[in-house]
Amino acid sequence: MLYYNQDGRRKSKDRCTFVFRLRHDSGILAIFIERVHNLHEVPIHILDLFDKTIKNKFDELIPKFTIMNKQNFPFDINCDLGEGLPNGALLMPYLGSCNIACGGHAGNESSIRETIRLAKLHQVKIGAHPSYPDLKNFGRVKMDISMESLKKSLMAQLSLFQDISKEENVNIHHIKPHGALYNFSATDLDTANVILDILQEKFPGCHLYCPPNSLVERLALERGIAIKREVFGDRNYNDDGSLVNRALPNAVITDAGQVVEHIKFMAENGEIRTVNGNNIIVQADTVCIHGDNPNAVRILKNIRKYFNL
Repeated sequence: MLYYNQDGRRKSKDRCTFVFRLRHDSGILAIFIERVHNLHEVPIHILDLFDKTIKNKFDELIPKFTIMNKQNFPFDINCDLGEGLPNGALLMPYLGSCNIACGGHAGNESSIRETIRLAKLHQVKIGAHPSYPDLKNFGRVKMDISMESLKKSLMAQLSLFQDISKEENVNIHHIKPHGALYNFSATDLDTANVILDILQEKFPGCHLYCPPNSLVERLALERGIAIKREVFGDRNYNDDGSLVNRALPNAVITDAGQVVEHIKFMAENGEIRTVNGNNIIVQADTVCIHGDNPNAVRILKNIRKYFNL
């Protein structure tokens, strides 16, 4: 509950300050908004203090500060899981979908099965998270590998995942390439086509999680493959829409408040704010928080609280 003085000022001190001036003789409400940092703090029920005419004037500004909730929040929330970390049970309750490592960069039969069962418990959609076959570098380094060898590795990973999902009586909702494979498929024709060939031939009912405005997105649409465009809530972006290289100190956002602000900007504007302060127009369906982010649990809790999910 929010509390106000008679002149409409917030009693409590916080980052969001509203100034209201009411001219009773003309019934005109002058509204000055100094700073708005939190969608929750729009004083919707301050309207109860004013007559109908003034409310109508105030209502003209309300759409700029729509409070989000489960009904109008534009993104599914997903997370990469089954990667050898012990936090899966803590993260799963906050997710709409999850991407489960299937042996390329991490994961094995046991971890796949455990994570699928956990997802079933929380009614979270499951997806396979295949990678370059590179346990040493966690799949985050581009491999010099033939397309034939890559396809063979991906098929082995996905076949294992498919077999376990059938045994657990769960449908595979999507496939999301991991790490360097995900990034390279966004711009490389051969790599993108290997992934799309597999989806079209072996997983025709699955969605592909892919970067917006990417080559693999365009090719998937041309082939009639269902996609979910993905943005990253805990990663910074370059001006060309690529992710900031993990070798750089500002690549990953670990502060929960900054992640919320990052997602808020995307949700409100349909744009990504880059590290250089520029904006990129994007259409997105799902937002990822990395399971190996050291503050992943806190970030997901803050997202749920902030956006009323």
